Amino acid sequence: MRDYKVEPQDCVSARRTAMDNHRANPSAGIYVPECTSEGLYARAQCHKSPQYCWCVQPRTGRPIKGTATQGVRPDCDSARRGLKNFKGCSMHKKQEFLDELVQSFIREMLEDAHNKSIAIDTPTSEKGARWKFASIDINSNSVLDKREWKVFKKEWRSFQQRDGRQKKQRLRKCWRNLPRFCDENDNQKITMDEWLACTSVTRDIKTSLPRNQNRRGKNPFSTILKSD
Repeated sequence: MRDYKVEPQDCVSARRTAMDNHRANPSAGIYVPECTSEGLYARAQCHKSPQYCWCVQPRTGRPIKGTATQGVRPDCDSARRGLKNFKGCSMHKKQEFLDELVQSFIREMLEDAHNKSIAIDTPTSEKGARWKFASIDINSNSVLDKREWKVFKKEWRSFQQRDGRQKKQRLRKCWRNLPRFCDENDNQKITMDEWLACTSVTRDIKTSLPRNQNRRGKNPFSTILKSD
């Protein structure tokens, strides 16, 4: 694999520089990066397209080893899934963690509903995950940004100590790296779809609105329930 180095700068700037260099010297075979509409690096990059292509990290443009192809564009979605495991969180720990995590979402949701005198019929994993997303989404813009990731990370102690299960200490790296893993397109924002996908929650459950006439302020239940 030839070493086409990509400078650790934003894609738009890197592309502009590369195009200027190409115009100055068209025969030099200069690599010009492809960018997304958000200004990130397209996951698949090609040089003298489509003769030689490879996958990159969307935010940095750094190549992902073992993804180079010739004549066709590589399957960068599969490459990402193989790359973005929980750092320090083995597959066995990951499954245990996700099971514990979703159950903790359900318990928190039920406790909050009880405190607010809200009735929830058939608490499910999806309802719990949607409720948790809304409770972290401080600015209610349906996206979790890095500031809100910090809110989630600070809840580690309560997650660890819930039910007195000190064994959760060994799941700490799984907890810490969850937001990064959920960020499917590496744009430092997590949508509801990304959140449900990375917590392994299904999305085919119909719900109805619990009854509570006295609630004030933000309602995290609004993301999981529809009005009657």
